[in-house]
Amino acid sequence: MRKETLAAGGASALGKTRRGFCMSKYSIGINKKWCKSCGICIDFCPKNVLGFDEDGKVTLVNEEDCIGCEMCERRCPDYAIKVEGKAK
Repeated sequence: MRKETLAAGGASALGKTRRGFCMSKYSIGINKKWCKSCGICIDFCPKNVLGFDEDGKVTLVNEEDCIGCEMCERRCPDYAIKVEGKAK
């Protein structure tokens, strides 16, 4: 149920990159309904994976660079971000 909520509410790193394949080892779910656009997750991301979209909500901009540190998830005051490792 959590994965459906994240996907329905916003972006997901399970999305596609070039040629339809995700290059990251991690999936990032962003619940845009919960996000209040504070930008804390963007500031703490060491790889600049996150940014703002045209609506001022957090979105994935460089998903393939995610290292799975979970800084975005840990710092989000609204629990709007979930980072998960992909199964091998």
